[in-house]
Amino acid sequence: MHYDVIVVGGSYAGMAASLQLLRARRTVLVIDAGRRRNRFTSHSHGFLGLSRRKPDRH
Repeated sequence: MHYDVIVVGGSYAGMAASLQLLRARRTVLVIDAGRRRNRFTSHSHGFLGLSRRKPDRH
């Protein structure tokens, strides 16, 4: 299959970019390992509405 865009990393920025591209009717492939980069942190800062919340541990 042919894709217009391949996004590597499906976290917040990758998914936001993918959604915008899909709304523009582009074909998008998202490649993600399913392991969050912040999985070792005890708190998350700078996310609107999510300050001091523990990150997801999957």
